[in-house]
Amino acid sequence: MNQKTVQIKKLLENGLEILRNVDNPTLKIHRTLEYCDNGYVILKQAGEMVYELHPSLNGMIEFVHRYVDEIDHGRINHAFSGIGEWQC
Repeated sequence: MNQKTVQIKKLLENGLEILRNVDNPTLKIHRTLEYCDNGYVILKQAGEMVYELHPSLNGMIEFVHRYVDEIDHGRINHAFSGIGEWQC
């Protein structure tokens, strides 16, 4: 796995963890719009990096299927919308 992929995976993990916290808040901050928005900003950044590595919709989808649990695909779909050909 190359360094860029490792970096993307870390961003995906961080962004998805934030959004899971929003769905199941345990701290007051988890209930804020800013916190939720930050999760999507991080995922969007990861999506832009995926697009740099795989500048086709099929390549991006393949990356997501390889590195993101299916339960989180809806969150990714929303966050990646507008990157390249990705539309939700």
